[in-house]
Amino acid sequence: MGCGADDRAGCAILWALRDLGHSLLVTSCEEYGQKASHWLMEHNPDLAAEINDAHGFAVAFDRRNAADFKCYDVGTDAFRAYVAAMTGYTEPDRGSVTDICVLCRDIPGANLSVGYHNEHTPAEYLDLAAWRRTLAVARAWLAPSGLPRFRCAAADVLSLAAGGA
Repeated sequence: MGCGADDRAGCAILWALRDLGHSLLVTSCEEYGQKASHWLMEHNPDLAAEINDAHGFAVAFDRRNAADFKCYDVGTDAFRAYVAAMTGYTEPDRGSVTDICVLCRDIPGANLSVGYHNEHTPAEYLDLAAWRRTLAVARAWLAPSGLPRFRCAAADVLSLAAGGA
């Protein structure tokens, strides 16, 4: 089996960014139907509300390759443009799912590349230069002050249907 860079590389980035003062959440079972994320959202309404009400967007660090991001179905065009401008990364497609697809009910989220390749195989490896680049990009981007707030399109539709402005 490979070195397990898939999940460990993202956790290492979170650990390195802990001094920025943002909320950090580590989940398990992402590759088994996002079981922990579903459980958190269904059984912890206070946490679900905090994730979606207190934050302007979410960032995950659990993506293969070296310079891309994915918003899946929890990103707006404006948020995608913002992520691309702040990171210099590109979004290759919008397919598949990950934890942010469950956790981001009202806010958009992006999953950034952390430099691993060939995940879940004996040939798995981590490109340490790519990992360091994502860490530097995230540290510069996620400085604690001045981050914008985004709402996802579904939240906007719900707000309008409920008579919101």
